Amino acid sequence: MRHFAVSATTRTLRRRNESVALDCVKVLVVREGSLILDDQRPPRPVASGTVLLIAPHATLGFDHEGSVSVTALSIDTDYLIEHLFWQHLDVIPDRDAARDLAARLYPDPLQVLRFGEQRTEQLGPILDELPPRTTNS
Repeated sequence: MRHFAVSATTRTLRRRNESVALDCVKVLVVREGSLILDDQRPPRPVASGTVLLIAPHATLGFDHEGSVSVTALSIDTDYLIEHLFWQHLDVIPDRDAARDLAARLYPDPLQVLRFGEQRTEQLGPILDELPPRTTNS
């Protein structure tokens, strides 16, 4: 079985997702509908056009109003650190320094980025291509 450093799925959700912590970086693109985040803070809604950047071991659950369509990318943490190291080889001495830099650049375990619906629609064809390119089938 081949291991992928990046895996993607696109789903339409119709029930609550309980809080769970993963051992990878997760990027969740809300394509249609809206979610109510449950991340140990007061609940907050996010709508289509929002991208969530979730750190490894961060817990996040969510509920939604009606159905919601999302594309989720799971990215191996070591893979991301390796890319950071090689892209900045001239200023980062080793992989441990790359890991420290990533921790300083992204101290919040959950970042909510508002791309907007129009930009998310433009990304739609690219997001649609990811799942078949990153599966083990």
